[in-house]
Amino acid sequence: MAIKTLFLLSLIAGPGIPRPDPGREAWGPAPPVAPFGFNPLPSDHVVLPMIFPVIGAVRFKDGYGERRANLLHTGIDILAPKMSPIVAPISGVIGFKMNPCSFWIYGDDGFAVLGTHLNDDNPGTKDHAGNRDVAFAPGLRPFRRVERGQFIGYVGTSGDATSPHMHFEIYAPGNGRTQERLRNPMPSLAAATKISTPISYPLFDAKLAPGAVRYEGYPRSFDPATDELTLLLSYCQHSGGVGQAITRTEWRKFKLSKEQIAALGGVDSVGRIPQFRAVSIVESAEAIQAIEVDNGIHFGKQ
Repeated sequence: MAIKTLFLLSLIAGPGIPRPDPGREAWGPAPPVAPFGFNPLPSDHVVLPMIFPVIGAVRFKDGYGERRANLLHTGIDILAPKMSPIVAPISGVIGFKMNPCSFWIYGDDGFAVLGTHLNDDNPGTKDHAGNRDVAFAPGLRPFRRVERGQFIGYVGTSGDATSPHMHFEIYAPGNGRTQERLRNPMPSLAAATKISTPISYPLFDAKLAPGAVRYEGYPRSFDPATDELTLLLSYCQHSGGVGQAITRTEWRKFKLSKEQIAALGGVDSVGRIPQFRAVSIVESAEAIQAIEVDNGIHFGKQ
């Protein structure tokens, strides 16, 4: 199994995409680590074509290179309300971690971006005890490709942040020290394309009957006593409408019929659907008309 895993990672980790740090394989590719201290930061002017990484009302200024308590500030702080949606500014391979909640993307053109201080609070609290469901988009997996504009997470206050914001960094292509590859994100952020909703990339192709609604989500629990499957929702589409990514943490229970459970392999199989496997459910008149898991198991017609 270990040999197969290393072989798979070697295929995914293309040029310019680091392999995971030992013991941190769950993070995905090793993150770019910002220089620490007071050595001068690179001043090269770069405009990276990108989508602005935070949706909604934001405030930011050029704080790159500002002197802080024990370092020079290595990025730009984007201030936004807590739980504001974060989208991938560029397309590429993603990695992410908790504590502090951070993501990084190695782009197709060799540039890399990093964002940190994502949310780690459970809903309605400031407990810093939340899991990935309140930090990152449902179904996000390390070492997978993301597309520009795709919903990936939430603004928060993890780590040493004192107010909701996302610290954002840009790195130029290459394998040299990050001290040399760091770039001021301000020109790129100022020129970035702003969008009002994430660009949706649905996993299932469904033609919906009039009045039907399709949900995509990821299983979080199944209660065999009530036949209810709980999904963390990621996408919703009404018949005749355009589907949209769900950018709030929303768990929903769906009551399955005995026939649907049997078609999915039985109670035990439904309870063992991995949390990272997407599930599509089509409802009409508050009844499930079709259910499909992304491994091809399906029930009903859409």
